[in-house]
Amino acid sequence: MNKEVRYYSVSTLTKVSTLLLKAGGLNTQNATTIAQDLVAANLRGIDSHGVSRIPMYLERIRKKSC
Repeated sequence: MNKEVRYYSVSTLTKVSTLLLKAGGLNTQNATTIAQDLVAANLRGIDSHGVSRIPMYLERIRKKSC
């Protein structure tokens, strides 16, 4: 499978991550904090704990299984 790699600025990735988390029901402060932490994990090279977790977090929030 041929995957296209896309790169985004830290500010763009943080903003989009925050918006996704807010859309999932988090307040602005919590969404921003979590988004910053997830982006920081990506920047440290720990992609398994970065923004790729957002869909899982949103599903847990939706199911109220946090």
